[in-house]
Amino acid sequence: MTREQPGFASRCLQSWNAFAERVQSNRGLCILEGSAFQSTVRFLMEQESEDAHGYVAQFEHLVRAVCPAVVYLRPADTAAHTRGIAAHRGAAWSTKVSRYLEKTRYSLARKLHETEGMHRFWSDYAELCDGLFEQMSIPKLAIAVRPPDIDTAFRRSIDFLETIGHIHRSSP
Repeated sequence: MTREQPGFASRCLQSWNAFAERVQSNRGLCILEGSAFQSTVRFLMEQESEDAHGYVAQFEHLVRAVCPAVVYLRPADTAAHTRGIAAHRGAAWSTKVSRYLEKTRYSLARKLHETEGMHRFWSDYAELCDGLFEQMSIPKLAIAVRPPDIDTAFRRSIDFLETIGHIHRSSP
């Protein structure tokens, strides 16, 4: 099944359900970097689907049994962040991603082209994720990330997870 097919989000939700069933008896901490929103929500956005909010509500319902928490690392400046990624990954990567995004329904509807279109797409995606994060009712923390200071985000994440009882620090 490809991500463009209507059942892609449903298939992802089935995977989340299977994951929740598998880890429900696990007493460990599972860290799912980017998984809650990343690909599925972006694909829904690319297709001009208005179901991202419904998808996240269903995701949250399915994983609630494993007592989830979300730490949302949000670039403090999305435009600077996407430009920094593009500079780091190089012109070939930027061209490849830009060409892919130009063909999506989302970009076609907004006439987003080349690297400037790619940066606009990522800024719009960040705004969508902001709204999805806000709708969530599970314990959550948003952290504005300002590279290269990732240590502050890490410490705040650990403090949050400790405060809600997901982790416990051992004494030295």
